[in-house]
Amino acid sequence: MNLNINPPNYQSFTGFAKYKCKPKEADELRYAIKDCLPDSFVFWDKKIGKKKTYFILTDEHADKFVDKTGKMDFWDLKENIEKIFKEKARKLDIEELKNALEKGTLNI
Repeated sequence: MNLNINPPNYQSFTGFAKYKCKPKEADELRYAIKDCLPDSFVFWDKKIGKKKTYFILTDEHADKFVDKTGKMDFWDLKENIEKIFKEKARKLDIEELKNALEKGTLNI
């Protein structure tokens, strides 16, 4: 019988952050964030403009989001997430986000 005595290096953060960028750039970042934080998810607000705001939710914040989806209009939830959570998402600078993803040190 083989036993794995060295557990995998899983990191669990509870976070709520946001960043702004162009939609074309956002897809690359979304996949990189998912690779770095597999239990997270990224979505954007519904507001129209050249740059959209993208939100990253992990752990408890992701659970809160899922709990609210059945209780209210999904688009309203996406557009007003900070009001509904009654807290501001931490702002991430796009260049710092890219550097953290390249180094594998993203911490939300």
